[in-house]
Amino acid sequence: MNIKNSYRYQIMDHKKSIMIYYIIIYCVTILMLLGFSLFTMKIGTSSGVTESQFTGVGSATALFLFISGLNSFKENFGMMLQNGVSRKSLFLGRAYVIATLSFVMAVLDNILLLITKSIAGFLNRDVDCLSQFESVFLEKSQGMNSVLLGMESFLYDLFIYVFAFTLGYLVTLMFYRLNKQGKILVGAGVPIFFIVIFPILDYILFKSRITLFIYKAYGFLMGTRTQQPFIAFITFCVFSAVFMGISWLLMRKAVVKQ
Repeated sequence: MNIKNSYRYQIMDHKKSIMIYYIIIYCVTILMLLGFSLFTMKIGTSSGVTESQFTGVGSATALFLFISGLNSFKENFGMMLQNGVSRKSLFLGRAYVIATLSFVMAVLDNILLLITKSIAGFLNRDVDCLSQFESVFLEKSQGMNSVLLGMESFLYDLFIYVFAFTLGYLVTLMFYRLNKQGKILVGAGVPIFFIVIFPILDYILFKSRITLFIYKAYGFLMGTRTQQPFIAFITFCVFSAVFMGISWLLMRKAVVKQ
C-alpha cells in the first residue's frame, strides 16, 4: 500500500464522524441563532437591550479535531503494519489527512459563519456574529475590508485546526509508547502539576512572576498584544511542525500492541 492508498484509508476513517458533527453543528447553530435572535428582539423591545454577540463554531471544531487526533493512531497503525505498509507511508498519509481535513473544515465553518450572519441580519440586526478571528483580534477586525477579513478568518481557522489535530496526534503517540505506569504518571501527574503545584510554587518562590511571563509570552506568540494575526499564523505553523516531527520520532520505533 503506497502513500495515496494510506491517505485514502485514513481519511475515510473520519468521514462518518465529520458528517455527524456537521449535521449536529449546522442544525444546532441555526436553531440557536433563530431562538437567540427572537429572544434578543423581545428583551430589547422591553428593556432597551439592543445588542448581543454570537460566536462561531471554531473552538468546537478545534476540540473535535484534537479528539480526532487522539483516536487516529492505534488501530490504523496495527492494521497497516500487518498489511505491509511502511511507517513512512502511514505518517505521510496522516500528514496529508490533517492538512485536508483542516482545510475542508475551515471552509465549512466559514460558510456556516456567513449563513449565521445572513440569518442574524435578516431577523435581528442587533445580533452580532463573530468568527474566532474577530473575537481574538477584535480591534484589528473592526473596519477591515470584508474580503480581507474573510481570508484572514479562514487562515486563522486553518492554522489552529492543524495545530489542534497535530497536538492530539502527538499526545496519542506519546501515550502509546508509554507503559501502564507511565500513562498513569503522565495522565494524572502533568495536570496536577500545572493546575495545582506550579501556581503554588510560583506564588511562594517567585511572586507569580513566571505566570506573568507566560501570560506575556502567550500574548506575543498569539499576536494579541500587537493585534498582528500573522504572528499567530507563524506560531501555529512552527508548533504544528514540531509536533509532527516528534510524532515521527515516536512512530519510528513503535511496535504493534494488542
